[in-house]
Amino acid sequence: MKKQLYIDRNGKRQSLEEVLGCKFLELIVSSPQPSTNYQQQDGIDGQLDGYTTFGPKTATANFYLKSTDIYEYQLLIRDVWQFFYSRESYYIASSDILGLRYLVHPKPFEYTRVNTTAATFSIEFEVFKGYGESWGTTLNDFTYDEEKWQIGMNLPLGEDLNYVFVNQKNFRVYNASDILINPLMRHNLSIAISGVGTPTLTNKTTGDVFKYNKSLKKGDVLVLTGVYPFFNGQHCGRDTNHGIITLKPMQYNQMELTGLTNSKISFDFPFLYVNK
Repeated sequence: MKKQLYIDRNGKRQSLEEVLGCKFLELIVSSPQPSTNYQQQDGIDGQLDGYTTFGPKTATANFYLKSTDIYEYQLLIRDVWQFFYSRESYYIASSDILGLRYLVHPKPFEYTRVNTTAATFSIEFEVFKGYGESWGTTLNDFTYDEEKWQIGMNLPLGEDLNYVFVNQKNFRVYNASDILINPLMRHNLSIAISGVGTPTLTNKTTGDVFKYNKSLKKGDVLVLTGVYPFFNGQHCGRDTNHGIITLKPMQYNQMELTGLTNSKISFDFPFLYVNK
């Protein structure tokens, strides 16, 4: 199987080899870029521990370009630029780890001429979020046939993962990420709740509580999208306790949903990986 670098853009996945015939050699992802905000206190040696955030890192893709003649060579190098450069960010993924992708912007690069019809080039991408994320989300089927999931993504072996719960007061939500899913950090997490009554969602593992202070009736849908709650599509933050839900990494989070009958709740989010 040939190595491929894929680009996910506008809901479509393409490889440069499929489009232009360039040979992809490898993708090298830099280490995590932690930054800790320590606190200095007078009269105490050293510093007090602070909070660590992860800055942007880089991913470098190496390629070999071969044309049939000098004229095609000139066309190809421009087609490669056109393929990679745009104003919008996009995802890249390597065939080595198809299930993991990175949201990037490309940096400038130049070609190294091998001869009159061939060249090599390395393009460095800025992974500006500082982490990779799963191609699939938790509402996709967890089958390796889809190529959205694979070994090495912290998925528990031999266990069926579920993210939709019907008429369940207590249930567990598995977070395969290697970092805390935290909407305050702009991590994608969408929780949809329906039923009859006044719902309260508690993550017993983290202590987080989200409460809607009004009543749902049959057909109503309450969605907590990151830090923003919506009732039937309309923002309803003032009708809540302004709580958020976070998910601890690489473990099951014990959840409780109370105040509803005929309840249904779903969790939709990609897994995040700082260390991959």
